[in-house]
Amino acid sequence: FQYKLIFDQLYNLWSTLGHSQYEQTFMRIAIEQLTTAATMHNANFFFTNRTAVSELMHHRLDAHFRQHAFAEIPFFQLRTVHLPDEFEDAIRETQVKQQDIQIAKLEQQTQRVTFQTQVLQAEQAVKVLAN
Repeated sequence: FQYKLIFDQLYNLWSTLGHSQYEQTFMRIAIEQLTTAATMHNANFFFTNRTAVSELMHHRLDAHFRQHAFAEIPFFQLRTVHLPDEFEDAIRETQVKQQDIQIAKLEQQTQRVTFQTQVLQAEQAVKVLAN
């Protein structure tokens, strides 16, 4: 993330956080806010909607910095996410199962069309034999 100090609030920043320690405090604030924001979404939502999650995190971070740290966050990018191997495996397995479900639905639809076609052909054959 990138922060921008709010010029009109520099005195408040220096008197609250000090002139040499504010960057360390900014990092702690950002970690705390992003960790909290990350817990608001389940894993599937987090990985299938990274852009939306990133925007929500950016908004939360910017609002908190404006209110408590005398700065704004004009730029935030959610880049790397580190998860335990078991968790990543579970996410991968979930995605594979979702693909399997989609394939099964498409196969079912194909079979339905095939059977409907066979019924129509049989009906036509009956009409031809009846005439």
